[in-house]
Amino acid sequence: MQNYTIQRFTLQDIPYIHGLQPADWGDISANFISYCTQDFCYPIKVLHGHHIIGLGCLICYQDSAWLAHIIVSENYRGQGIGKLIVNALIDTAQRKGIRAIHLIATDLGLPVYSKLGFQASCNYLFYDRPQQYTAQPISERLMPATQKHYAQILAMDAEIAGDKRELLIRQHFNHCVVYEADNMVQGYFLPTLGNGPLYAKTEASAEALMELKYSSAAMAVLPEVNTVGLAWLEARGFTRKVYTAIRMTLSTATIWQPQHIFCRIGGNYG
Repeated sequence: MQNYTIQRFTLQDIPYIHGLQPADWGDISANFISYCTQDFCYPIKVLHGHHIIGLGCLICYQDSAWLAHIIVSENYRGQGIGKLIVNALIDTAQRKGIRAIHLIATDLGLPVYSKLGFQASCNYLFYDRPQQYTAQPISERLMPATQKHYAQILAMDAEIAGDKRELLIRQHFNHCVVYEADNMVQGYFLPTLGNGPLYAKTEASAEALMELKYSSAAMAVLPEVNTVGLAWLEARGFTRKVYTAIRMTLSTATIWQPQHIFCRIGGNYG
């Protein structure tokens, strides 16, 4: 392997990463600006001379972490740089006492992650909303979240996602919508975070929140095991895309409840 250098990615690097990402990813600059400004994120770059040829980020929650935006320049693939990035991020996570590390694998990255010990735990399926979609009335049980809901939302999020993500959720809490019944939060939706995560413990709360979300959202991403959510989408004419994303985990297996995830955050935050 040639002489490559790994350094912390900074805001000053933003102008130099355009064109690194795969064509179907879109512009990654906003993601890396976000990583640089959040103290639970650890973005890195790989340099060959003075040129950035690889990127990655470690996102740390309380005792778990996610690897995000592992990217190698097309001209440098097949030289072990992806492995170099992943190992550097794993080392950082282990020094911080992280017990479980997750990522979402593309077809390109799957062989690399498998060789490093990551194991597949779930497939995510992608759906598009039909162009002619008729929105339904919105449930009276939906309301803006208030401070009285905060602890319940955090507890539900940790139970369903398997990650303790307060550092992330509190940034978007003021935009959160909850489904409340008998003074209990049964589901919630964060429209300003990533793909707009929607978690629900009951079918009634899931259906009500999905009616709200998909009155405007054009894409849905659900775990394959969430048969209730998939049936709801297909009954309303959503069409499945041909590709899937694979959730993979290294180290301690995480207890989570993918059947209650009616849309994920994204491939970076879980």
